[in-house]
Amino acid sequence: MAEKKKPVLEESNEILIRILGQDIPGNKNVYAGLTRVKGISWAISNILCTRLKLAKKTKISNLNKEQIKRIEEEIKN
Repeated sequence: MAEKKKPVLEESNEILIRILGQDIPGNKNVYAGLTRVKGISWAISNILCTRLKLAKKTKISNLNKEQIKRIEEEIKN
């Protein structure tokens, strides 16, 4: 009788960064990643990057806690 093989589930080593209750994959750049937050369009994401002087192509996972906090405060205001 042949043994049944169990499906192998690959573990995701993806880093998730939480901004305003939304998990954003760490491999996304800031410009695209911010659009995953409810209410943030591409235009608003562009404005946030400009106001906070963040390079749009910076990966979300490369942001430090202070930068994430500034992003959250700017969105709330």
